[in-house]
Amino acid sequence: MEIDYALILCAGFGTRMGPIGEVLPKPLWPIFEKTLLELQIKFAKELGAKKIFINIHHQAELFKDIKEENVELVFEPEILGTGGAIHNIASRDDVNYHGNFLYLAADQFYFFAERFLKEGLDLVCDHVVTLFGLEIPKGSPYSQLAIEDGLLKRIKGPREEAGITFSGMALVNLAKLKKEKGFSGFFESVCKYEAADIPVVIPEGEYIDWGNVANYFSGMFDLLEGRPKIFYEFCQSFGAFDSVKINLEENSYGATSKNLINLTSREVDNTSGEKAIVLKEGIKSLAKSGIYFEKIIHELPL
Repeated sequence: MEIDYALILCAGFGTRMGPIGEVLPKPLWPIFEKTLLELQIKFAKELGAKKIFINIHHQAELFKDIKEENVELVFEPEILGTGGAIHNIASRDDVNYHGNFLYLAADQFYFFAERFLKEGLDLVCDHVVTLFGLEIPKGSPYSQLAIEDGLLKRIKGPREEAGITFSGMALVNLAKLKKEKGFSGFFESVCKYEAADIPVVIPEGEYIDWGNVANYFSGMFDLLEGRPKIFYEFCQSFGAFDSVKINLEENSYGATSKNLINLTSREVDNTSGEKAIVLKEGIKSLAKSGIYFEKIIHELPL
């Protein structure tokens, strides 16, 4: 079995990325020399997706430079929700509710052995959806999946105990999907676990979630130091780092100052010693720890 189509979800409003997210869509946030979206496209291609769709809405004009073979932008005049976005793609004449469909969030990466993907593809032959679950530790804030005999039975709120959550990655058998139109959630119109058997594959692997501004901030400095290993090697293989700009002694990138990731072409004064990431020119000197974009400062106290 193969992945005929992939959808990378990019139509959100970036609310978890603070004031910078209001002007810079999360998928376009830089991961050093690339963007989250560029890396996610590479990720989908490496998983074997033949055609990749990217749904856009918020600040849609900023995505106009995304031009790759077998990658297509799909503008949503009115936001459709995750389920609605899948149905919107599935109803196209060139898709017509046919084929295997990979659903991905733009800000999450799940690296695991090929056998787990094959297991998911085998299962989705006979089911409308196969979910990829993720093991989470005690006290995690994520909702948990109640799984019996490998099938999703219900979704529980956060629990004190360790458990399994939905990773944000799933396979959909479009031929088995009941057609719907308009706004809907994923578990409302696609993954109807109360009406159908929904298998859950739980891989062993490395999971990266850059879904909020704090994760982005810490994740960038972790990557600078080569962590987590698989994601670092993935980014490195795609040219996400300019080795000339790396200064591990000072924990910096594109800068001579300590604890500074400068993604602009101009020198930034960090004599105050703040830990910061500068995404776009606008500030000449740093006064607070956090993320800088033109005149916007998202302060992140250490």
